[in-house]
Amino acid sequence: KLKLEKGTEVTSLGREILERNRIKYIVVKDGDSYESLRKELHLLPNELFKYNNLSKDQIPEPGEILYLQPKRKKAEKGNEIHVLKEGETMQVISQLYGVRLESLYQRNNIQAGDQPEPGTEILLRKKKKAELSGFFESDIPQEEEKLEFEFVE
Repeated sequence: KLKLEKGTEVTSLGREILERNRIKYIVVKDGDSYESLRKELHLLPNELFKYNNLSKDQIPEPGEILYLQPKRKKAEKGNEIHVLKEGETMQVISQLYGVRLESLYQRNNIQAGDQPEPGTEILLRKKKKAELSGFFESDIPQEEEKLEFEFVE
């Protein structure tokens, strides 16, 4: 591997290794397979699948981001919220910011595997507060009224 300015690395085959959220990644090119990438990048057999939440029957798509290290539990500072666009999935958001998929689900109180509707704000750094459901406002204790007593001897 050769070191270039600004911390960019290049593999022996001329592939750029980039960094996001302090995690190294590559962009898939035409003709790449997971096996060819694994060999080129000197990775263990399951690492690409594990780091990128992939199943072994998937095929890499040109332009796809593949992380070479485990993703982080939250996004970089400055990336607080992502508003889900039409066609985006939690997997896409995970890859876009380098955040573990399980962390995104937990952080946003979403059941693993569920896909929120477009327009939903996905928290990338802070945890969403649990929402009270199944309660009526009258069920929530209000501030008690202050009672005044007069003592008589």
